[in-house]
Amino acid sequence: MGSLRWGELAGLQRRDVSLTHGVVKVRRAAVELPTGELRIRPPKSDAGIRDIHLPELVIEDVRLHFEIYVKAGAASHVFTGAKGALLRRSNFQRAWWKAVTAAASGT
Repeated sequence: MGSLRWGELAGLQRRDVSLTHGVVKVRRAAVELPTGELRIRPPKSDAGIRDIHLPELVIEDVRLHFEIYVKAGAASHVFTGAKGALLRRSNFQRAWWKAVTAAASGT
C-alpha cells in the first residue's frame, strides 16, 4: 500500500481499510521499543493522521488479502508475521529478500 511508513503498515487494522470507498485511514503505528516490545501508538504528529486513497487497480488484491490472511474483527491487523503475531521489521525483511531473490532468479 503506497504512501505508508513501515510502522503504519504494521499497525494497520481491518477497521482502518474501507474497500467500498477505497480508503486507508492512518490512525496508529507500530513502534518497536529498545526492549524489543512492540507497541501500537498514534502517529508522531497530527500530520501523520491521514486518509490514503487506494487506486482501483489494487482494491481486489487487497480484498483477496483480507479473505486469506486477515482474521475477522475490526481490530485484526492487516499484516502479521507467519504465526499471526504483530509484524516485525526483522522478520519481514528476511521473507522479503527471500521473495525478491526468488523472483529475480525466476524460481
